[in-house]
Amino acid sequence: MAAYTKLLLILCSKVEGEVGMKINIVIPSTVLGGGVRVLFLYSNYLVQNGHDVVIYVPMLAYSNQRGKPNIKTSIANTFKRRTVVNWFDCQFKIKLAPAIKDIFIRDADITIASAWYTAPDVFDLSASKGKKIYFIQDYEIWNQNKEIVDATYKLDMNRIVITKSLQKLLNKNFGVDSTVIYNGHHNDE
Repeated sequence: MAAYTKLLLILCSKVEGEVGMKINIVIPSTVLGGGVRVLFLYSNYLVQNGHDVVIYVPMLAYSNQRGKPNIKTSIANTFKRRTVVNWFDCQFKIKLAPAIKDIFIRDADITIASAWYTAPDVFDLSASKGKKIYFIQDYEIWNQNKEIVDATYKLDMNRIVITKSLQKLLNKNFGVDSTVIYNGHHNDE
C-alpha cells in the first residue's frame, strides 16, 4: 500500500485542498491489461480515501499505429463492454465519452492521462478539468510512430513514472522531470 499512499500524497500536493478531490482518469479501453489494472487499483484506493474518481473511456477508440481508426476497439468500447468490467471490483465510476473533449469530461481537480495517445487529449482539456498528470508506465514506442510518442513526453504536464530507469530516460531524452511511484500490490495477491 505504500505506492498508493505516495500517489495520494503527490496528487494532493498538486492542488489546493487534500480531501474530496474530483479526479478524472482517461484510459483507452477497459480491456484487462496490466496498465489499466494498476490504474483501477489506484482509483479504488483514491475512492476509499474520500475522493471522487471517474474513469473515461472514449467511444471512438484511438487510432492504431498507422493512424487508422481502431474500429474493433471502438465497437467493443461502445456496444460490447460499455462501462461493464467483469474482471475487477470497481468502486469508481466509468463513463463512455464520445471523445476526450471538454464538453464530455466533467470539471475536476486533476485529470490523468494514461497511455501515450491519451496525453494530447488530456493536455488540450481546459483548465477547469484540473491539473494535468501524465501517468507513464513504459516508454511506449513499440509499433508506433516514435516522433509522435516522444512528443507526448514533452507536453507541459506533471509526469508520474513507475521506475527510476523510466525517470532517467525521460530526463535524458527529453529534459523533463518526473516523480517515481513504484506500483504496489496487495499482500493477498
